[in-house]
Amino acid sequence: MFIMSTKSLPILVALCVLSLVTAYGAQRSSFVLFTTSPFENYTPTYIGNGNIGVSSSRLGTQATDSYMAWIYEHFPGDVARNAALPAWNEVNFYNGRNWLNDIKIVKGQIQGFRQSLDMYNGVLSTTYVWIDEGKATSVITNLFVSRSNPSLAVVKFVVKPKYSGVVKTLFPITPWPVPKRIELAKDAEVKVKMINKVPDVWYPGHMTIFERKGKVSLNGGACWVVSKPDGDSTVVAIVSNIRWSQDVIRPEVRVDSARGGVSLEVGFHAQRGVSYTFYKYIGIVSSKESLEPLKEARTVSMNASKCGYGKLLAQHERAWHKLWRTDVIVKGDDLLQGVIHSSMFYLLCSIRTGSNFGIAPMGLSSDGYYGHIFWDSDIWMFPPLLLMYPELAKSMVMFRYKALTAAKANARLNGYKGAMYPWESDENGNESCPRFAYQNALYENHVTGDVAFAQWLYFLATGDTAWLRNFGYPVIKATADFWKSRVSFDYRKDRYDINNVVSVDEGLIGVNNDSYTNLVAKRNLEIAIKASRILNRQEDEAWMQIAEKIY
Repeated sequence: MFIMSTKSLPILVALCVLSLVTAYGAQRSSFVLFTTSPFENYTPTYIGNGNIGVSSSRLGTQATDSYMAWIYEHFPGDVARNAALPAWNEVNFYNGRNWLNDIKIVKGQIQGFRQSLDMYNGVLSTTYVWIDEGKATSVITNLFVSRSNPSLAVVKFVVKPKYSGVVKTLFPITPWPVPKRIELAKDAEVKVKMINKVPDVWYPGHMTIFERKGKVSLNGGACWVVSKPDGDSTVVAIVSNIRWSQDVIRPEVRVDSARGGVSLEVGFHAQRGVSYTFYKYIGIVSSKESLEPLKEARTVSMNASKCGYGKLLAQHERAWHKLWRTDVIVKGDDLLQGVIHSSMFYLLCSIRTGSNFGIAPMGLSSDGYYGHIFWDSDIWMFPPLLLMYPELAKSMVMFRYKALTAAKANARLNGYKGAMYPWESDENGNESCPRFAYQNALYENHVTGDVAFAQWLYFLATGDTAWLRNFGYPVIKATADFWKSRVSFDYRKDRYDINNVVSVDEGLIGVNNDSYTNLVAKRNLEIAIKASRILNRQEDEAWMQIAEKIY
């Protein structure tokens, strides 16, 4: 088995325990990961397009968590959390006795299983034979989140019953249950418990559906829901258009509003040995993207159904192929090559040009770390993207620019000048660190220098002086002013100190003159001086004085 470490790159936490396989010849073998068991040690992988991400499921048909850039819950008393969208990816199948997604997965019941993630093409595929009380059904699912259309996802579902009789397929959009909430924004005495190796304080934000409808048409049907994250006014519309192959003869189609969502059920008489193909075209649009998200989601979904699966897949694959024109090639080490490709794939799944958003430790894969933006985004994830995909990386530094007003307010709140960037940022740039770890919000100040350093790296890589003037410099100057107010002068030793910080090694609390913090502060000040001179701006004399004498 091919097992990747999740410690060196936080984004890899979502990685499945998968195997490398030769797919495109020697040069493409490191782009395909697979597993042949849905039983023990199954950990979901995920795919995304930088706007929408969705996890895999054991059978490729069950509902799984899906997250969207900028969509966060703000429930009173809790920290901001990335909200799980109503489940849009589920497809269920009734063989005349049981529903596929309701079975308990046991060995012998699922045969010939293979789930593969094709990172070169951005497609997740699952195949197997379901054996149920003597009835055998071949199942194939293909899922992709379109790289060519930020608001589109597509599911292809193929069943081949090895029996004849009445069967049903179900295409739902369903809400998730309201989580058992913990007041992390208030309670400093929370004791974190591990449940299945996951902290119990990590749970997704909740979306409340306030509109759900469906309709049947001559050649298919559609369902849609409109929802909001709890405690927030952002609206997300999800529209699903369903189409099927001509082999589905005289189907009985109905809309069902059970389970708080909406679904389209298609019943028909299946013939032994005949394959039946269904397509689910999903448009997902938020009010942050459109003034009329439902109308836009309908347009995306309907246009996709008219375009057809083949053309949509080709467009999607071309977009991924264009990204992979920039690559890191390692000769003679297939294992390392696979690690590099998967690392880059998961980063790319969580960022896109023009999103103006950062990358959370888990990207768009899960609710880990509540979806907050940490220094990881600026220091660990940003540099490789900057070298390989500068237009994608630009979104990350633009997120920090858009959060500058909030960072200035945070500095004033804590008695400082300039801009103090939050340790755990929500989508608006506000500090959202849980109260039980709030010492990090107050004293793990190196994040402010990390933000400035990333801004400077972007300028060095692109040479874009206009960008520096309009966007980068305001951040660099304000963060330098923060350090000016954060340091203290030791007259006896004739030096500047930064006292009482939380180190990058977070177990070290109340540290004076932490080496990393002091170094990044010094660098921030030097960057501010250089940027001022490039732009012919007045530099603060104190910046040089502090940079030269900081311990």
